[in-house]
Amino acid sequence: MKLNQDYVMSQSAYTGNDNKREKEVIHELSTQLTYMEESMAQNKCNAVKNQKRVKTDIKKKTKENTSLIMDLNAIKFEDKRGVITLKNRQLDHTMLQS
Repeated sequence: MKLNQDYVMSQSAYTGNDNKREKEVIHELSTQLTYMEESMAQNKCNAVKNQKRVKTDIKKKTKENTSLIMDLNAIKFEDKRGVITLKNRQLDHTMLQS
């Protein structure tokens, strides 16, 4: 019985602290709720910014790739024309020699 008296509070001690404790818990929960709402709003804002940045990067890379493909096609066409011209010249040369 001595241990119970030493380490366990009486019923009146619990009832006296309940109101105070409930207020603390409610205050803590409202503080956490406010923090979470602010955090969610900030995360949403960051997500929107990241989406815009990613779209801009994709558009930029697409433009660069399109430009590179056009340049590559132009080089291929020039190379083919050069090869054709070279073959024509070789044929002309062989015809002239014979």
